[in-house]
Amino acid sequence: MTNEELQSKIISFLRFPLIVGVVFIHSDIITVVNADFPNKLNPSVWVQMIINLFSDILPGICVPLFFFISGFLFFYRPGTYSSKLKKRFHTLLIPYLIWNFLGIISIIISHFAIPEYTKWSQLNECYNAVLHIILPYDLPPNRPLWFIRNLIYVALLSPFIKFLFTSKYKLPILVLVCITWVANSNIGLIDNKLIATFLFFSAGSYFSLNKLNIVDTMGKINILCYITYPVLVIINLLFPETAIAAYAYNVSILTGIVFTMNLCELLIRKEKIQIHPLLTESSFFIFALHGLIISKIIKLSILMLHPQSSLYLLIIYFSIPILTIAISLFIYSLTKKLFPRLTSVLTGGRN
Repeated sequence: MTNEELQSKIISFLRFPLIVGVVFIHSDIITVVNADFPNKLNPSVWVQMIINLFSDILPGICVPLFFFISGFLFFYRPGTYSSKLKKRFHTLLIPYLIWNFLGIISIIISHFAIPEYTKWSQLNECYNAVLHIILPYDLPPNRPLWFIRNLIYVALLSPFIKFLFTSKYKLPILVLVCITWVANSNIGLIDNKLIATFLFFSAGSYFSLNKLNIVDTMGKINILCYITYPVLVIINLLFPETAIAAYAYNVSILTGIVFTMNLCELLIRKEKIQIHPLLTESSFFIFALHGLIISKIIKLSILMLHPQSSLYLLIIYFSIPILTIAISLFIYSLTKKLFPRLTSVLTGGRN
């Protein structure tokens, strides 16, 4: 297997595991419940550490790695600016608008179903959500889809990105943006989330624009990342909400991306891992749908089960992403069978 083939297999393989990581990010049961419920959850320290590990630290690489892959694929094959935007109109914009319309409906339903436990049912919250379908400073109605919105923005900026990262100053520019992001700095009205979008999309673009193979390049520092990433994870786990953890977290994302790519390369080369095609093709659908249902699953689980022990709370916590993905897969399979053309539109033709 050539490194070019291996690179393609890694990108294809990562689609579903990264979506699972995103679902875990939004499975933070303590954050959801304490934001909307009058009776707060006060978990033990070890429970909080486990949830922090699986809903923050480990899946922290997922969205940045998606941006990296998106930037890499955007410039991987030659094409005009207009043709690339035309393709993104169907793969990104149309699904983005439809799923956010469903997000607005979801907010309205929540208002009537469980108004006392639905913060977003308030009129001003709904208005701000609709406003941020376009504005890149907060969350749209289907909250995880801020990723798609920001991806559309950087796609529009692609000629500028191409100019920067094919110039003779390309590497210093990339390093400067990286330092700005690691330092958690804002640039005027551009917040750090937008900087992260630009950084990781640009980093992926840097690879494809300069004909760099991901396997070759990242393989050169695999030993370093195998050591540093676990150390940084432990630092973030033991010293949360400290100054050192804030910087260590961002550095851990950088090293974690290289760690993940190299680990996938090793396992795929040795034929140790394989993803069912259904999971790969349904990844976008799971990503878009889970934002509409996961907070409701969390709230209903707490209201119905009333967890009193730490172990019970953890069982519910790990059950939520599994249940969310299972429901999403069932709905995807059903809609694909009954309404294949609609499913194609909802997934941007990815099925």
